[in-house]
Amino acid sequence: EPAVQDTPVMQRADLILVNGRIATLNPRSPAASALAIRGGNIVAVGSAAEIERLRGPDTQVIDAGARVRVVEVRGATALVWKE
Repeated sequence: EPAVQDTPVMQRADLILVNGRIATLNPRSPAASALAIRGGNIVAVGSAAEIERLRGPDTQVIDAGARVRVVEVRGATALVWKE
């Protein structure tokens, strides 16, 4: 995995959500704990370690504290709610 410094600026996330409960609707990988958003779109979903490589100096990071659930639907707005 490349270090944060090796990630081109245009590929860095605007926002990273960690410690969430994410249903990906992908049978090969049905759940994740982190996601990255750039330009208002979900650009990556995975573990916190996988998503961390997209973090830049201006990336906002939100720790959901396992209180937020997200359903990732390609081509549509993500649904987010608190329990």
